[in-house]
This record gives sequence, structure tokens and C-alpha cells, in this order.
Amino acid sequence: MSTRSLPLRPNLDQLKIQANELHRAHREQQPSAAARIAAHHPEMKQLSPAEVLARTIALADAQLVIAREYGFDSWSTLKHHVELADAVAKLSPHPRFDEAVAAMDAGDLDRLRRLIASDPALVHARTNLEPPYHYFTGATLLHHVAGNPARGRLEGKLPPLPKNSPEIARLLLDAGADVHARTLGPHGGDTMGLLVTSKQASDADVTGPLIDVLLQYGARLDLKSEGALDASLQNHAPRAAEKMIELGAKADVLAAAALGRMDLLRGFFDNEGRLLSRPRRHGQEMADRDAIGLAMLYAYVREQHEAVDDLLEKDGNWNMTGVNNGAALHRAAFAGDLTMVQRLVGKGADTSNRDNPFNSTPLSWADHNKQDAVFQWMREHCRIDLHDAVTFDLRDHVEARLREDPSSVNTRLDHWVIPQGTPLHWAASMNREEAAKILLEKGADPNILAGNGMTPLDVADVDHAAAVRSLLEQHGGKRTAAAKRARARRRPESSVPYRIDEKQRLLQVRQSIDEKEWDTILAVMAEQRLTGLDANGQMTDAVLARIAELDHVTRLELNFSKQITDDGLEHLARMSRLQQLDLSWLPGISDAGVANLTPCDQLESVSLMGTPTGDGAINALTGKRRLRHFKSGNHVTKAGLPLFHQFPAFKIWEGREPAFSLMTFTPEPTSLLLRGSFTNEGLRSLVGLDGLFALNLDHDTLAVTAAGLEPLADLPHLGWLGFDATDEAMPRIAAMPHLRFLMCQDTVAGDEGFVALSRSQSLEYIWGRRCYNLRGRGFSALATMPALRGLSVSCKNVDDEALSTLPRFPALTQLMPMDVPDAGFRHVGRCEQLEALECMYVTDMTDAATAHLAGLSRLTSYRAWTSRITDRSLEVLGRLSSLERLLFENIAGITDAGLAALARLPRLREIELDMLPNVTSEGVASFPAHVRVKSLLS
Repeated sequence: MSTRSLPLRPNLDQLKIQANELHRAHREQQPSAAARIAAHHPEMKQLSPAEVLARTIALADAQLVIAREYGFDSWSTLKHHVELADAVAKLSPHPRFDEAVAAMDAGDLDRLRRLIASDPALVHARTNLEPPYHYFTGATLLHHVAGNPARGRLEGKLPPLPKNSPEIARLLLDAGADVHARTLGPHGGDTMGLLVTSKQASDADVTGPLIDVLLQYGARLDLKSEGALDASLQNHAPRAAEKMIELGAKADVLAAAALGRMDLLRGFFDNEGRLLSRPRRHGQEMADRDAIGLAMLYAYVREQHEAVDDLLEKDGNWNMTGVNNGAALHRAAFAGDLTMVQRLVGKGADTSNRDNPFNSTPLSWADHNKQDAVFQWMREHCRIDLHDAVTFDLRDHVEARLREDPSSVNTRLDHWVIPQGTPLHWAASMNREEAAKILLEKGADPNILAGNGMTPLDVADVDHAAAVRSLLEQHGGKRTAAAKRARARRRPESSVPYRIDEKQRLLQVRQSIDEKEWDTILAVMAEQRLTGLDANGQMTDAVLARIAELDHVTRLELNFSKQITDDGLEHLARMSRLQQLDLSWLPGISDAGVANLTPCDQLESVSLMGTPTGDGAINALTGKRRLRHFKSGNHVTKAGLPLFHQFPAFKIWEGREPAFSLMTFTPEPTSLLLRGSFTNEGLRSLVGLDGLFALNLDHDTLAVTAAGLEPLADLPHLGWLGFDATDEAMPRIAAMPHLRFLMCQDTVAGDEGFVALSRSQSLEYIWGRRCYNLRGRGFSALATMPALRGLSVSCKNVDDEALSTLPRFPALTQLMPMDVPDAGFRHVGRCEQLEALECMYVTDMTDAATAHLAGLSRLTSYRAWTSRITDRSLEVLGRLSSLERLLFENIAGITDAGLAALARLPRLREIELDMLPNVTSEGVASFPAHVRVKSLLS
């Protein structure tokens, strides 16, 4: 089971070093190494760490463990993956590949024919060349005919596969496309393999004709092997299975069930319900109960209800897996199908079944998908295993499992985060103090090693589980040597459960606080009359009731506090001074709960983003004269949009000066974010909101198209727009007369769209992030924009010639050089007007890139996240006397020595440091007193 993640561009030499280190640690008799080996070596799974240390292991054994920690079966498979990454990295994308795919998606044969005629090599070109690598890495145009993967079709971002897909395939094959060519990634396949597992092709009813075309050109199609139809049926491609049956493939009981072919299905059983013909898999016949159970799973996943009912009347193994992942009980729990859950449990399905890639139970699947009714029913009616009981803090189940089997207190279980972890490891990870106390009282070993070599105390440290950490220390818990070294490198964690931002008068709660620490927090809030609280996702209904007693609180950041319900929101009705309220990503609230904000007339900002709220919440906030910023929940409808005319700040322009920048996502003076089921027609009701400055519609689930933007041009002060832009939408956006900022994150627009956008005379900022269809022509066009001050677009597919236009951007002062290679920074270094550089999404950036920045004499702000720069870069920056603001996050190459170079900057006013593993508290303290230092080192 995978417990570690490979870097996007793995290095085989580094992996060899890790194997050597593990081999040496075993020779040195380190228990943590033994625990890792026992967890991942197939021949040592049943051994204790002591028994592993008593064995002699070869370097090949250590290599196998490293491979398995990264999720590979063997060292050779891991090595092949690294070599694949190296090979793919040498390939270059074809500049017109996306244009050809767009023609295919539109069914435009003439356009595709012209593109291929102008460059015949296009049919052999490959795309999807960036990590992470998957089955579609290195796909050709012919592979795209299959519509697998969906590329947004399931979400409605693209239309269905065109009906002339067979003619498109024939055109490509006639032009020289290789019908046998395989994609390059792990588990890659040829076009036929992609086609017979394509739900999109099946939905568009083009599978059969496409199969015929591919066969005519020599493609291979397996019709004879055991389970030849399985892949099609598991991937919701019934048209492929039907075509294969037509061509001679044999339909067994599993296929009959998946297709809902009751005529075939009943023929596989006698009058007593006994199976007459067993399906064969892996060279042998399946047992009757297994075959029936698996057939029922196929039918359930394919929503063949009559087949499900028929099979459930028979004697089957209802714990079978085999349709991608999960047994039927997992799938029903995840779907919130309580009736099916009850039927399966009644028939003896295993409620503790962890036979799936996530090693999780049906209860966990229900929780993960927020299926509260299923979760509650299973909690009340099913046996919950000890690890789940700890995870979900179910004391009654914890005690019941330990009464049934006291020895289970140290039972190990694989998990994708903690391999071979005990219940105590899980209690530490989740900071379950009560469960940890019970486990320790019942004999849990506080120093047992998990399969990642960590003790429960190590886990508590990593997950900031303060309460459980204290308990473990009281019971003799120890840290491993590796954990001690890591802890020594970190700044000592404060015992105070909060930090105070004096500038904002805001108390920020520390991660994983003890419930009793709220007494201290509330006392400090009252004593210092602090006006703001950031709960760090830990607010509860009970604590919110106590907060409501503090009459000086005007700001509450309660986002991600999943324990809050509508009962807790009732207390907000008493907080009449409340001005700023963030309730985003709270799954347990509704419009009824938000209605408690009706008396809060001082509100200026409210966020309900990611919550199951809608029109009712909007209605509760109408008439509030100060409310200038609102982010809606997920269920706004067409009927709710006219209510914004009753938001005075949105209705009438008050003359405030707009304030925003490239990195500002709540612009002033007014902003509105909308999510829901409304369409183009609904947006027309926003006309007349003369006070609205910023409107965020940038989400791929919204059913708003380019045409829906037309009425927005009539909003007289709309200066900031977020939209999931397309080539069709860009001309309409460019025509908006007052627009100054465009948020089009991860836009699918290409050069055509960006060329159209470049005609805007008013746009000052563009935020595009992963806009991988942007090429040189579109980027060069942006250099003609007279007002463009800030730019954040991916330059992954922008050539160096186009990058060389950067110094010619007439107004550019703020830049995020996303995906710019080190050599490309020589063009950035020639942008003499630059005042701010945001080095985000440049993970491969090194000191070579920074060296090009030495001449930026006007640069006042530099921020860098997750890159490969070292102290050498900080030495370069330390000579830029204009710098005033700095940020460095998640950069291992920075040490105290590098910070010392920055401490001498004459104009430096503030610096933020986070996740710098080789920086100590001494390094942080090296800055003079006038520099404001914000440090969250880990």
C-alpha cells in the first residue's frame, strides 16, 4: 500500500539513496526501519520488528520496501516509472495539437483535414506530457477519438462526442495514424482499449461504428479471453459490451447482470435458483456464491434494479469486489442509498469490510460523501470496528469492541496515511483524547511502531494533537530518533493555544486544541476585548453559544468548522455588532440556520461558499445597508438572483475607490460570488446592480455560457469578473467597457481567446493559472494591452520567443512567472518596471533563475512558494535594496545563513516564513526590530 508520494519528476539516484539509508538503518538495528520493512515486505508481513532486525536483508529487500512505500509492486516497476518520466520529459508538445483536438470535439472534419495537410507530423504528435503521469500520458490524436478520459464531458464542459467520430478516426488513419500505438503512461493502452472502456463513446452511441473502423484498419479486439467484457462493463460502457457480444464475445452471468438482460440472466439459473454455468476468472471457475455476489455488484453499479432484486433473492457473497473498487455496501453507503444499505446488512454484508484501495469501511465511505442518514443508521444498528470507532469518536463502540476482545487494543490495520497502525496511532492522528485514554487504560502500547516507523507520539506531533500528545507522554510514550531530529529542527511549539494579530485585533486558534483550552481562549478574548476570532476549523455549537456572550466581537472566521449546525447559528442572532462572518464549507448548516442573521444589521461581509445554502440565505440578508461582500452557498436558483436588488450596496454605487491587485480575491468596494443552478437567463436579473464592482462566476459547474455574459456589459461599475472562460467568451469579456480584472482560473481558452482578450483597453490584471492552451501567439498578443499591470498565466506551452516580449508589456508591474523555466527568467529580469514578483507554481525554479533578477531595481515585493532555490538566491535578493516585503514557504534549500543576507536589506518592512525545515528560531530572530516577522515554521 502506498504511504509516500513520488515527486512529479522523480530521480532514480535519490531513490537509490533512500534504499541504501533504509538498508543501513536495518544494519544499525533501528526499530523504525524494521517496522517499515515489516509493513511493506511481502515475506515479512507477519514478523515483529525484533524478528525483522534478527534477519539479514539484502539491498534488494530495501529497494523493494521503498518501491512498495511509493505504491509500486517492485523496484523494477518503480525504476520503469522513473525512466518513463525521463523519456516523456524529452518530448515536446506540438503547437497545433490542441487546435486539432478542438476540431475533433466540434466534429469539424474540414478544419482537421487542413491542419493535418499543413503539418502531416501532427497525427504522430503526443500530448499530456506533464506529470503526474497516468494512462493518457503521451496520447495521440487517434487516442482522443475514444473520448476516454472524459476531459470535462461528464461535467458538461464539452459537448458529447460528435456523431461523425468514425469519420474522424478514418481521416486520421488515412493520414498515417498508427492504430496500434499505445499511450505512454502507466497502464496505457491503444485506441481500441480506450474505446471499449469509454463511457463517453457509449453515451454518444458511437462505440459500435468506431470499433468497426478500427477493426478495418487492423486493430486487435479480444473477444475470447475470460472476462473479455469486464472492462467495458466496469467502466460504464455497455454499448462496447453489446458490440463485442455481437462480434462473438460470450456473455456470462456477470455480463447479463450488468447489462440488465433478464432474458439471459434467468437462463443461468435453474428453478431452485442454483447457478448452472459458472463464470471463469484467472484460470478457474468462480464459486457459486462469489459469482452471484459479483453479478449483483455489477448490476447495482450499472443501476439494473430488476437484476439486483432478482440476485438478492439468491444465496450470494455480498462482500465481493471487482467493479473498480468497493463492495456493494461501500457503493450504497457512498451513494446514500439507505434502503440498499439496510438490505445488504440484513443479508449479512460485512460492515467492517476494508477490501478496497482506500482500506476503508462502508461507514467511512458514507462519512466521506457526507451521507449523514446512512452514517447515523450504521452507527446505531451495525457493529463498528475499533479503528473506525476511534476515528469517529464513538465511545460506546470503542468500549464494546474492547469488551469483546481485549487483545484488539493493539490490532494493526493498514491505512493510506498510517500503514500497520494501531487504534492508538489513529487516536493520535485524529486527536481523540477520550478514545486514547480508554485505549491506554486497556493496555495499548504507547511505543508500538506503525509501518511508517512512527510511534503514536510521533504521529501526535506531526498532526498537532496536543491533548493526545500530553496523554501519551504521561503514559511513557517516546519519540523515535528520526522524530526527535525533526522536532529539534522545528521551532518549539507554543503551549499557548492561540496567537494574536494585534494589527487586526484577531485571535487565531492553534491547530488541534484541547476542548478545555477554549476556556483560556474565551478569557483572553474577554480580557483584551479582541474583536475577531479565527477558529481554525474547530468551532462547535456549544462554544459558539459562549462567543455570543462577548458583546465586542465583530468578526468570526468559522470556515471548515464541520461541527457547526443550524443549532449553533441560532446564537448569532444575539451578535448584533457582527461585521465579518465566514461560514464557508460548513456541511451541517442550511437556509434556516442562516436566517438567524436577520437581526445582524452591521454585517459587511458574509461567506457561505461551499455550504448547502441558497435562496433562503440570500433573502435573510436583504436590506442590510452595510453588506458589501457576499459569497453564496451552492444552491442559488434563478429565483434567488433578483433578491440582490435588495442589497443596497449592490444596487447603488456609493463612489468608493476600487481596491484590488493580482493576489486579491475579495476586491473592494463590493463583491459577489455565486454558485448554483441558475443559467444565462437568470443572470439577466443582475442588470440594474449599479453598485456591483466584482462578480465571481468562475466555476466549471455553473450552467452559464459565453452568451450569458452579454447583459453584464450593462453593469456600469463592473470592474472585476471571475468566469470559466472559453475562446467564445473572451471577445465578450474584452468588450466590457469598465472591466479591470479577469479571473479565469484554469481556463480552457487558447490563443484565439487570448488574442481576442488582448483587444481590451481597460483590463489591468489577468489571473489564468493553469491555462495550458495558451501558446506563443496568444501570449505575445497580451504584450499589446495598454493597461495590463498584473499577469498570472501558465507559460508551460509558451515558447521562448514569446516570453521575450515580456519587457515590452507597456504597464506590467506585477508578475507571476508560472511555469517559466530558469532560462526564461532572463526575460523577467529585463522587465525594469516590475515592482512585485510572485514565484508561485514554479516548483523547478533554481538559483539560476534568481540570478537573472539582480537588475530589478524597482522590485519592492518578492514571494516564493515551493521551489528549489537555496541560500544563493537569498544572497542575490539581499543585494536588491528596493525590497520591502518578502515571503518564503516550503523551500528546503533555505537556511539561517540565507536569512542573514536578507536581514541587511535597508527598506525591508515585513517577511513571512513558513514550512522551512532547515531554518531555526535563531535564524528568524536575526531580523532587526523594525521588520515585522510572521513565522509559522514546521
